Amino acid sequence: MRAYRYGGIDFRTTLEWPGFSPLSGGAAEPTAGAGAVELREDLTLAVGARRLEYAWGGRFGLALHAVERGGWLFTLASGAEFYATADGEKIACRLGPAGWSEFTAEGFVRRVLPRLVQLRGRALFHAATLATPAGAIMICGFSGAGKSTLAASLHQRLGWPILGDDMAVVEATAVPGLVHATGGSVSLWEETRTGLAVPFARETRLAAYGSKFRCELAGAPVAEGAPLGAIYVLQRSEPDLDPAIAANAMEPAARVGQLDEFAIRFNPADPRGGVKRFRALVQLANTVPCRRLHYPRRFEFLPAVAALLATDVAQCFALRTP
Repeated sequence: MRAYRYGGIDFRTTLEWPGFSPLSGGAAEPTAGAGAVELREDLTLAVGARRLEYAWGGRFGLALHAVERGGWLFTLASGAEFYATADGEKIACRLGPAGWSEFTAEGFVRRVLPRLVQLRGRALFHAATLATPAGAIMICGFSGAGKSTLAASLHQRLGWPILGDDMAVVEATAVPGLVHATGGSVSLWEETRTGLAVPFARETRLAAYGSKFRCELAGAPVAEGAPLGAIYVLQRSEPDLDPAIAANAMEPAARVGQLDEFAIRFNPADPRGGVKRFRALVQLANTVPCRRLHYPRRFEFLPAVAALLATDVAQCFALRTP
């Protein structure tokens, strides 16, 4: 049995998670008692009648189903099924004919696992997160916006540990919000990986993406529950049209709407799920400085972006509402 930590929650399982190191000893000792969730394989998993709630599709074919006996069922295109109770305390899976293939394992880690921690009250965002000497920052952006590229560059140039490069897990009800780690790696396309020239501890080609690599970082595990001190929203520009590099304060009236764009809904088909999420977003917007980050889309501008953020992050933490 292995133990892994994701989003501040410990999971015990016999399945190996790609890109994750099992917990062992010291500060990484698995949480005891009710804090740890067991993810078990169950070849006889039977959930009764199911009702399709929402299908994201995409390369992993993720779909969410409500089940007759209560709780939720996630399915992947590989045939794997993951059942979770409504409170996220119990999880069981049936892997299907493909077994725990690279494709299924990657689909679980990238699509299912983030939504499992939502059942435990965590907020989820399309964002990269890093730990700075003063606390955590969140860099919001949709797929292809450059979150992973910027996170890898900041890690290389400023030494900031990467908490996550694609999805941010935040305890939004805490003041300030607390950011939890989602893995010590970044996913980079081959061209980006070559252009950054960052030394990684290990690089693995992702089965579901072809020319994309999981690049694992060296270093000790990052402490959990880093306070969120700044939120940046990527506003990329073409260097020939707008070579400016700037981090501009976001208007108070625009903050909640902007954060809502990047908040990931557990069940997009449920109109009732927005009230709790909206309250959490309001709290974040009122307590954490929000910036629009502009910079051109070329590697040679990244050192200047890192220099700007090194100064701006310190200013944001000074402004943060207690």
